[in-house]
Amino acid sequence: MTAFLALAGLSYVYLTLQLYDVGKRRKAVENEGYLKMIPISEANIVRLTIPPRSPDEDTIQPVVNPSAAK
Repeated sequence: MTAFLALAGLSYVYLTLQLYDVGKRRKAVENEGYLKMIPISEANIVRLTIPPRSPDEDTIQPVVNPSAAK
């Protein structure tokens, strides 16, 4: 039981130090300017528009297989 608690405690300390180290490295990368947010130019934005629906689209229409009709 003591060994388990010791292992759990050491794991907790190790993971906490790893988290702190990764945070320091991330902060350094952000401060050195490697990660920048730049605005997207209007020429690079693609806008999709949905075509207007006709009133006939909601009506029930029979379906015919054209190859079976021959």
